[in-house]
Amino acid sequence: MISESIIALIWAAIAMAFWNGASGLNAAIAEYGGQAAVMVDVIARTTLGEVLAGLVIFGVVACAITSGDTAFRSARLIVADFMGLEQRSLRKRIYISIPLFAAGWSLFSACRSRPCGAISHG
Repeated sequence: MISESIIALIWAAIAMAFWNGASGLNAAIAEYGGQAAVMVDVIARTTLGEVLAGLVIFGVVACAITSGDTAFRSARLIVADFMGLEQRSLRKRIYISIPLFAAGWSLFSACRSRPCGAISHG
């Protein structure tokens, strides 16, 4: 996860350089609707070409997948420890994982139905 943080900082620096500072980056974020994946694709294709851009996109996707996997595994272990459940059998792991995935999916769905970053204080 530390290496993923470093990669995120590198991408932030690349984006700042590519769009000439914070104001250019803010304009690009507005132009692309806040879709970071599209922005990474534009940077990669412009600077590296088609073949290397594909590898870059694969790396960016892999980082997101491993972060989510690590987060869900950590949450499962925390819940199991809190509830005093052993995690040796697959069945007990699944008993904890299904509600966690349901909660994660609910959060994901709630976030997808709102504008980027919008939080209701209602």
